[in-house]
Amino acid sequence: MRTNADLKTYVRTRLNGRWTRPVLVSGICLSAELIHFVVLMPFALASGPMAAILGTAISFILSLLAYLLTAGEARFHLAFLRGEEPAIIDMFSVLKESPDRFLVLGFVWLLPGLLPSVAELCIPSVFQNPVASICLGAFSLLLSVICHCFLALSLYLLVDDPSLGAGAAMRMSAGFMRGRKLRYFGLVLSFAGYYVLGILSLCIGLLFVYPYFHLSTAAFYLDTLVRITQQRQA
Repeated sequence: MRTNADLKTYVRTRLNGRWTRPVLVSGICLSAELIHFVVLMPFALASGPMAAILGTAISFILSLLAYLLTAGEARFHLAFLRGEEPAIIDMFSVLKESPDRFLVLGFVWLLPGLLPSVAELCIPSVFQNPVASICLGAFSLLLSVICHCFLALSLYLLVDDPSLGAGAAMRMSAGFMRGRKLRYFGLVLSFAGYYVLGILSLCIGLLFVYPYFHLSTAAFYLDTLVRITQQRQA
């Protein structure tokens, strides 16, 4: 079985001399996040419950739509790792293949992170207590980590099989991740330092960290498929 270090080495080998298109794809996705930030700025500066409600709703909708870009990015990365020469425009082809599947998955993926905002709107007194606020934030983070570890492969499964529904992809991902969650979590954590350096470089470095990270998770998916196939054939 390939270790996480092996997967990262493999990705660096694939990227050698071929950084341009992955970086441009990452630039598109990061630009969407920047637009998201700019749109939400007025709501963050405003006060009152209505501004908070609108800000939360708009943020969730924009994040959900951005998930379609994430799906397109996943398609590009899988093709890239499989030795193809995908064009940047290929990442938008997911819009032709029942995009509602990706929206359903994105809704489930984003839901745990919405918990603090909903709690703040529904029970504002909770956030007046620092201990309760910290506990709620920690619980939301833990729930997000658990959810993401179970669903880590679901997006790639949807991209690989246009006939697959979101529910089936999530169930398959949960099954494939059995015994592999800690390894996946370790892979994600191994990029923490890279992201810090990317931010310290005025975020320019993120253009390179972003594709390196997502190509590594795509390589994890491909490696898992190989292992699952070998287990079934044994």
